[in-house]
Amino acid sequence: MVALVLLGLKPYYEYSTSCPLTLAISSLKSEYLDAIISIGGVTATAGVTLTGILGTARVLFAIGRDNELPKRIGYLDKFSTPDIVIIISSALGIIFLIFVSFGTIVEASNSSVLVSYIIINFSAIVLLL
Repeated sequence: MVALVLLGLKPYYEYSTSCPLTLAISSLKSEYLDAIISIGGVTATAGVTLTGILGTARVLFAIGRDNELPKRIGYLDKFSTPDIVIIISSALGIIFLIFVSFGTIVEASNSSVLVSYIIINFSAIVLLL
């Protein structure tokens, strides 16, 4: 739906920037739409970040619970949340955000996803044999 609206506003070759949605909305000359898009972008970024932190925390918790990391990593608090690994994941994310360039973080993230897909596919092949 978003792609259809964008193509209705401008030809596709004008979207060769890093922020095509902002470019399309700014062509409408509405300050309210610019604000709505900005708020939506910040909200989406926050949602993805929180999802990543909680997903990483759950994986680390499972590894700790299986005694592959120190037992303390596999600890749940009274609300049944792995608070120690959530703090560790958040702290590591903040450290990377401060000391590593955003481009490097994105490249590392993309590479790790690609490597995990490769490992999963090889595992599936081994299971089928």
